[in-house]
Amino acid sequence: MRESINQTIKAERVTLKPKKPDSVQRSAFSVQTSESAPVVDLTLKLLGHVEIYRDPTKQFAPDAWTTRRARDIFCFIATSRHRRVDKDVLIDTFWADSEIEVVEKNFHPTISHVRKALNSRQTIKQNFILYRDGAYQLNSELTYSIDTEEFSRFIAEAEKAHLEKDSDRVWENVEAAHRLYRGDFMAGIYEDWAEELRGFYREQHSRILKSMTKFAFKEKNWVQALHYSAEILRDDPYREDIHALIMRVYAAQGKRSAVKDQYEKLQKILKTELGVEPAVATKRIFQELFK
Repeated sequence: MRESINQTIKAERVTLKPKKPDSVQRSAFSVQTSESAPVVDLTLKLLGHVEIYRDPTKQFAPDAWTTRRARDIFCFIATSRHRRVDKDVLIDTFWADSEIEVVEKNFHPTISHVRKALNSRQTIKQNFILYRDGAYQLNSELTYSIDTEEFSRFIAEAEKAHLEKDSDRVWENVEAAHRLYRGDFMAGIYEDWAEELRGFYREQHSRILKSMTKFAFKEKNWVQALHYSAEILRDDPYREDIHALIMRVYAAQGKRSAVKDQYEKLQKILKTELGVEPAVATKRIFQELFK
């Protein structure tokens, strides 16, 4: 699946017309709503710092999640396949180094804390976590908006649109996925399970950005090409392919000095941080562009 998604968003295989960059500043703690947004029982934003809310006008109490483990367990369940996790898996994930007595003392109170937190300051009480057949799961009778699911859905829709040769719809879905990505999955949480998912979503977002950059370059939209390139380099400043693309943008604009500055910037970063020189291919690109 991952391979087919990656193929979908390769810029060289689809001709698209880029739109203007999103000028709205994103905040890891902002809550965005719109009249057209579907009404759901619970919203989870996990791409970036975690946000969980039922009604954006009735936020949970500041101390609702006094136990971070309770919040993380809920996010773990919500992002698992079928939104369902065996009890033993929860124990192995969150109490792996604990004695059985500690687990017995803390497990059920922690689950109880999850239920209480999700009803904090809410008029109508709902039971979002159910225990069935040895597993904890989200109550399927309630509705959810989970940004990681939407992110994957947009990429899948882009893949489908690509197969149907619908360039406009490919771009629409890729751009929508990009807008959802406020930052790393559950930023600030460093448990192994979160790191694994973080790496996956980061990789997908990087590929989206690279394809959007290529789209913009192909359409000679230099401003947008530089915008997306800078976004990639903020997360991975060692990407020689992106530095080379930026040099090509400057060369296309006739800015020879900017080409040289970009190459020297790359040289400095690689030498200072990694103790290496740019690759032979990158040097060749610079020499060709700076003739």
